Amino acid sequence: MQHKSIITRYENNPILKPEDMPAPCCAVYNSGVIKTDGGEYIMMSRFEELNKRQCVWVSRSKDGFHFTPDSEPVNFVCAPEEEEEYNETEIGRACVGKEC
Repeated sequence: MQHKSIITRYENNPILKPEDMPAPCCAVYNSGVIKTDGGEYIMMSRFEELNKRQCVWVSRSKDGFHFTPDSEPVNFVCAPEEEEEYNETEIGRACVGKEC
């Protein structure tokens, strides 16, 4: 018995490339996508700036294949009592003293 795969690799990968982003970067990776109840696809991707600083970027799509990045990366905000714990994360360490 032959099994048919339920997952098919998209022939036009990658869906989102560094040149698609609104800011200079050297890599876009580790993306995850959800489909909202309203039918919009929302992708979150790790974004590596030219200086190797890491950010998280949101992109949106109506069809799940053609994504448009938001104009700015995600701005992580935490309560003052959580700041020390946040600063110990990989993103927090990259953002200390910077707007992230």
